[in-house]
Amino acid sequence: MAVFLLAQSSMAKKTKSTQILAIDKGWYLQAKTGHQICPCSCMERNDESSYGSYWKEKYGQEEGDIACGTEACLVPAGFQAELGMCKGIVDYTFCPRKVKGWNTTDTNSFVKQLAADAFGCWDITTWDEGTECDKAVIKGACYAAFPRCESLGVGKTSAKKICRSTCQYERIVCRNGRSAYGPRNWIRDMCAACTPVLDHNGEEVLDENGVPKESCPFAEMDGPDNGCTGGAELPSAFIGLTEWSGAIYFICIFVIVGWVGKRLK
Repeated sequence: MAVFLLAQSSMAKKTKSTQILAIDKGWYLQAKTGHQICPCSCMERNDESSYGSYWKEKYGQEEGDIACGTEACLVPAGFQAELGMCKGIVDYTFCPRKVKGWNTTDTNSFVKQLAADAFGCWDITTWDEGTECDKAVIKGACYAAFPRCESLGVGKTSAKKICRSTCQYERIVCRNGRSAYGPRNWIRDMCAACTPVLDHNGEEVLDENGVPKESCPFAEMDGPDNGCTGGAELPSAFIGLTEWSGAIYFICIFVIVGWVGKRLK
C-alpha cells in the first residue's frame, strides 16, 4: 500500500473507509446510544481505554516517562523514506520512541516500524478522512512515535513529551465530529491528568517518601516550544473561555436568580 504525505496536509488513505469500518464495528449503534465512537486518538502511549489503546496493546505498559530508543537524536532529512506517513510532520530533530521488543541497533528499520505503527493506529480511528480532526489525529500518532529529541552529550538523549496544547487542540477540533469529549474545561483537565508509574510487574513505583510516583503523558506547557513535541497553538477562543468560564458561570447564576426573584414578586 502506498502512503504519501505532502507537506503537513495528509494524503494517507485508510485500508478501509470510515463507513465500512462503522458497519464492521457497529459504530452507528454506538452513536445512537450516545457512546463515544472510538478508537479516536493515538497520542497516549499507556492509554488502555477505548479512546486509543493501540500502543499499549502492541507494546505493553511503558515503564516510567518517555525515552528515546536510540543513543543519538536523528535529523528527519536522513529518514524521509522510513518516516512514511509522518515525513511531512516530523520536521524537527527526533528520536524513535523506546518500545519493548525492538533491536534498536538497526535504526532505519526501527524508524520504519514505528512509522508503520503510527499509520496502523490512525488506520482504525473513526474520524472522516481529510477533516481537521483527522489531520490532528495523524499528527498525534506521529508525535507519539517520534518525540522531539534533545542531545545531552555522547550517548545521552532526552525525549520530549507531546505539548499540552496539542492534546487540547486535537480534542477541540474533534468536538465537531462524533466526539463525546465534553466541554472545554473537561478537555483541559483530561490533557493535564497524570497516572501512577508502574514497574514491570504492574505495581506502583514509590518515591523515597513512599508516595506513588506519577507520570503525565503530556508536557505542562503549550506549543510551539522546544521543550515539548508538537506545535499546535490553542485557539484564542479556547484561552478566553477557559479564563472567563468561572466568571460567566456566576454571571449566569446571578441573572437566573434575579429573573426568578422578579417572577416571584
